[in-house]
Amino acid sequence: MKTVIIDGNDIHGKEELHDILQAKLGLDDTYGRNLDALWDVITGFISIPLTIQWVNFEASRAVLGEYADQLVELMRDAEEELYRFQLDLKM
Repeated sequence: MKTVIIDGNDIHGKEELHDILQAKLGLDDTYGRNLDALWDVITGFISIPLTIQWVNFEASRAVLGEYADQLVELMRDAEEELYRFQLDLKM
């Protein structure tokens, strides 16, 4: 299973978060850089099995606020829909 690690200490805003996701998931320039586009990518375009491990989540939540929670909710919904996709949060 492939693991992608996102470090919350490296996130200083939404744009940077999407830069990191785009690079780590190997997405091209057509990636829409929003939650709807991320849903489409996770549920249809990336190779599974995949674990996204988000370390230092609280640091990114402090910067992103509600957007971080929305992103977690999106990934939890993807966990329910997809076999062998997992979000692993590390506070």
